[in-house]
Amino acid sequence: MLRLRPGLYIPEAFMKLISQGELLPLLEMLEVASCTGVDILTMVKERNEVAYHRGGFIGSSSAAPSVYRYPVPPTFLAEVVFWTSMRQIRLVTRRVEFIQAFSSLQKTRLRILYVDQEFLI
Repeated sequence: MLRLRPGLYIPEAFMKLISQGELLPLLEMLEVASCTGVDILTMVKERNEVAYHRGGFIGSSSAAPSVYRYPVPPTFLAEVVFWTSMRQIRLVTRRVEFIQAFSSLQKTRLRILYVDQEFLI
């Protein structure tokens, strides 16, 4: 589990590493704040897609283990709690609906907490 208090910024490079399973490959629970929320949803979607594909569910064959870049395939993010601005309710809701319809995000329990923008800084 990784819990980052509001006001801590995750650089884009680290978000990409987490989403690819290169950083924190066994991470299953995440609590984080984001001004937009869309960046967190995108990271979770990408992480779960990578976990799904590297877990051997797609195109698995006897040669599949040799294509793993890392010794352990990343885990799905089972639970994500994120704090985001009340101004983003419509955008985040639309993004969640889109991602749930077209990805492995349905395996993730999302808890979205909307707060005043000042709380996130």
